[in-house]
Amino acid sequence: MKQLVNIALFLFLFSLCACKDRPCPRILATVDSLTYVKPDSAITLLKNLKKQMSNEPEATQMYYRLLKIKANDKAYITHTSDSLILPIVKYYEEKNNKDHLMEAYYYAGRVYSDLNDAPQALAYFQKAVDASKGNTDYRVISRIYSQIGELSLLQDIYDDALTAYRKAYQYNVLAKDSIGLVSNLKDIGWNYTAFNKADSSLFYYKAAYVLAKKINNQRQMIIVQGKLAGLYIQLKRYDEAWEALQSPLNNTDKSNQSAIYSISSDLFYKNGNMDSAAYYAHRVLDCGTIYAKQAAYWTLAQIAEKQGDCQTAIEQIKQYTACTDSIRKITNTESIRKMQSLYNYQLREKENNKLKTENAEQKLFIAYILLAFIIVIALVVIYMQHNKQIREREKEQLKKLEQIKEEQKQKTSRFIEENNMRIKELEEQLQATHEKDSIESQLLHIQKEQYQQSNTQAGIDQRERELAEKLFHESSIYAHIHQAGNGNEDMTEQDWTELAKAVNATYRDFTSRLHALRHFSTIELEICLLLKAGISVTGIATLTGRTKSTITSARKKMYEKVNRTKGKPEQWDEFIASL
Repeated sequence: MKQLVNIALFLFLFSLCACKDRPCPRILATVDSLTYVKPDSAITLLKNLKKQMSNEPEATQMYYRLLKIKANDKAYITHTSDSLILPIVKYYEEKNNKDHLMEAYYYAGRVYSDLNDAPQALAYFQKAVDASKGNTDYRVISRIYSQIGELSLLQDIYDDALTAYRKAYQYNVLAKDSIGLVSNLKDIGWNYTAFNKADSSLFYYKAAYVLAKKINNQRQMIIVQGKLAGLYIQLKRYDEAWEALQSPLNNTDKSNQSAIYSISSDLFYKNGNMDSAAYYAHRVLDCGTIYAKQAAYWTLAQIAEKQGDCQTAIEQIKQYTACTDSIRKITNTESIRKMQSLYNYQLREKENNKLKTENAEQKLFIAYILLAFIIVIALVVIYMQHNKQIREREKEQLKKLEQIKEEQKQKTSRFIEENNMRIKELEEQLQATHEKDSIESQLLHIQKEQYQQSNTQAGIDQRERELAEKLFHESSIYAHIHQAGNGNEDMTEQDWTELAKAVNATYRDFTSRLHALRHFSTIELEICLLLKAGISVTGIATLTGRTKSTITSARKKMYEKVNRTKGKPEQWDEFIASL
């Protein structure tokens, strides 16, 4: 390996001397080769060329920028933004540069993988596969399929992952890349663990170890032994696991510490050595991945529970839950499935369009004009329909709002007083009626009874509401949210569910009536529930994890969106109180 690095450096210096004033692409090609064996040295050499690059043609500059991303990727430097790769991808797409387009797509996929954007990463890896047709750089093509396999495996799409890993293996056979083949065998073995096929996993892990040992690659041997140790633990073959773990445990580096320490912690725990299990679990917390930390926190919680340390166990469970939430955000299985379906659909459409183009080239211009005309008409119609629907929704929303206000009005004391005044007027009219059994008299009696019935119902509603509110105020959830509003307790998902259930029971489908007016987001609905429960603005801010100014702004916006007019936060509070 050192001889290869020295040769690469010699070639670089020779090329630099030959070009002197212009660092030509030949030098960059030399750096390109160096990225595979010594990425750190390649990064240093690229930095030395930075000033000279400003005078080079755009093609050379783009190649230089692609190499910077490639060298960082090979050096395991995490990509933090897509701002560098996207202009490179756009350039090679516009130039239709088949020599570098495949790699540009590949490293775009690597960038989005680091950004935890699995759908976008998969889309670029698929583009890289398309661009690989006719390309003989089998090593890069193998890595493309390896990345597709890894993404698919992380998203639990095991069949697709296995297919991709097998293709990666086939291309590394063509590339005669022994190190790559070791990784492929290891990946296939890992894939079979997802299928719960331990025998197949062992077969491929052992094959990977034999090949790594044959080429005397200590690093790959250690990695595979770590995988074997983990599998043996699953199979409860602890002696074999301990034997496989010896070399990895004594030869850890940053790239494998997370996995090795996690496996060691698990093995010691299952062997009953709690001190060693805790020691390696804490080592995982210092250097592990989010997945390894999740397992470490769970192990520490179990150890604390066994030792009777309930407080520590609770704290470790909280950390375990936080890791679980983070992992859930990263995982987006459905998006991957949709992206793959869309990609397959696009492939079919592409083939159909190709056949149509070959059969009707002479009509292409007319078809484009007709299509453009149809699109314009369709857009106009869609725009008009969209505006019409918006106006109708607004009209319906205002109608529902007026209906709610009218219903609330019929339950107020003022409504009862107004009815009493009308009853009194009817009684006076009845007294003034000469014929007590006349149709006019009967009609007045009916009207009077209607007003009396309305008052009776309104009184019943008021009493029912008072009793329901009293019951609500005596409930455990009411006491809990008021304590939590003072910063004494935290709200859980279950608390929010119980609060919504209690408010809906007290105020007759409170949330349904709100949603009948417009769509409310989760945070908006939480604010409305807390307002209905009599929580102060300060308490609402505490319970929702927002600032008071945010809560104030949200109340104002909700009033304006529902009433279609300017308003104040207090007006929204009054409206909520009236429901």
